[in-house]
Amino acid sequence: MSDETELARCPDVDLIVVDNHRARFALAVDDWNATTLLACVSEDPSDWHELAGVWPRYRSDSSFDDAESLNLSVIDVDAAMMQLSEERAWIFIDLRTKRICFGRANDPMERDGCYAMDAIDGYEQEFRIPIHLPPWWEFHRHVDLSMVYEPRCSELSVFHPRRDVLWGSELANGLAERMINCFFEDDGLRELLFQLSSDFSDPEPLESDEEVTTDRFREMRNELHSRTVAVHRDWLMTPRSDLDGRMPRQCLHGAVHWIDRVIEGQKRRVSGDAVFTPIPIAMANDPRVRMGRSEVCLYFDLCRELIHAGWVHLSLCSDEMHTGSEAIPLASHLEKVQENWMRMPHEGGDSAAIIIDVERHRVPRILDSGREGAAIDCDCPICEMMKEGNFGPTFVGIDGHHLELDNEFAFSLLETREEWDDHRREYEELSLAYEMPQNAIETSAEEPDEFGSVWKNSYVGKEGIPGDANGNIEISFLLADMIGSLKQLKANDAIIELNEAFRAYRIAGRYELAIVTEHFQRVLESVAQQYSGLVGRSADLQQRLDELARQKDAIDSDDEFPY
Repeated sequence: MSDETELARCPDVDLIVVDNHRARFALAVDDWNATTLLACVSEDPSDWHELAGVWPRYRSDSSFDDAESLNLSVIDVDAAMMQLSEERAWIFIDLRTKRICFGRANDPMERDGCYAMDAIDGYEQEFRIPIHLPPWWEFHRHVDLSMVYEPRCSELSVFHPRRDVLWGSELANGLAERMINCFFEDDGLRELLFQLSSDFSDPEPLESDEEVTTDRFREMRNELHSRTVAVHRDWLMTPRSDLDGRMPRQCLHGAVHWIDRVIEGQKRRVSGDAVFTPIPIAMANDPRVRMGRSEVCLYFDLCRELIHAGWVHLSLCSDEMHTGSEAIPLASHLEKVQENWMRMPHEGGDSAAIIIDVERHRVPRILDSGREGAAIDCDCPICEMMKEGNFGPTFVGIDGHHLELDNEFAFSLLETREEWDDHRREYEELSLAYEMPQNAIETSAEEPDEFGSVWKNSYVGKEGIPGDANGNIEISFLLADMIGSLKQLKANDAIIELNEAFRAYRIAGRYELAIVTEHFQRVLESVAQQYSGLVGRSADLQQRLDELARQKDAIDSDDEFPY
């Protein structure tokens, strides 16, 4: 990630690992295994068993197969401390109080970093070990041994996410109660639901010959959305006794960015052909496991889905409503909606339940392009290559930008109001700095740079892309640029022809290459004749195909006559 620090290897160190049961100790643990052990702390283990359980997620060919091979001796803490020296590098890992201390002789280390480790024999590929400590862990560098006996500098405060309150019947009851109160206290809401009741089955406004009718429909939708926001905000921001006085929003936050970093580290391992390893099932199923970005975002989506379903239910049952009597039936209805929603396909084709489960195991989600609902653009040549595995595994995720669209702190992924206020201020300043008059935009569009690239949204130098031996990646990026313009022109036939020509080009064998290249160039020329704005891009792409053909001919000639 962008905020990671690339660090050098640490020296051999003396290690002490303490949990609620015992202390483990070893002298002069090598840098590979010491760094791997530190990386395991990224998973917030509570005891040695859990720490050892996540070792496979960080091990390499140069480290031990398992943590038990470290041969740490079970020993009294004081006895272990007697063997440490201020002159040697040492690390003290306290799983009880969530704290790590490093001696003054240790190399510089950071709580967030990607440690570049050279292979032992000097020939293997450099290996990177990600370390991302949870925010509630204390990290003390270059301290004296006496620091080990000191208490934590801050109180250990790790919020329980309390999914038993945030999900399920408590969520349904909480939303139902708020919606019923709104229904009986807000005459405008009842009128809105009555007017919109016939349109709830269709999320798009009905066509009308009268513009005023369409405008009024949008106004009503906006008015109902404001009530939705109010109910959602009140649920998240109201302290509850069953949460020890905390708000539901507080249970959502505290770990989003940490889990992002941990999963990002696993993406790098998977991309480097490392073994795909989730955390142990017992750790993933622990109800205390904090929520990551995907779960927080899906929780937002679920709340909105339930509130919408509640408005529909209230509009249909309004004639039978009596004060307070509908609360239980509405809550029961919302529970059923929630159960069905959790099984529906979402981002990348997975259900919400699967997306959350994958994140709780702290592994990246990989796109299955053949699954219904998979987020693949069939017109995009880059997507086609992704489906064929040309770029390695394709990771999918939920970025959560839609949580900021209401401009409400309650829904934001930012944890504190101070962060949110700073972010809003920076955004406003950035918007003003880059604001450009419309006439200036039009002028710049009419006066292209004659020395600039013909490509609009992509750029690949004449030297191509490193590692792209056959040039297919280079061609896919540039072809995607052309297809983007063709989509705006609704030139579907041209898009199909280009994609079919490129597909034939990619799969062509050695003796078919000249024929499919010539066909690809003819299709490009035909598109240029139909759409004058693509002439430059078509010509450049044809030239690149000629150059790639010459390079491949030269390679084939060397293979045939090596001497």
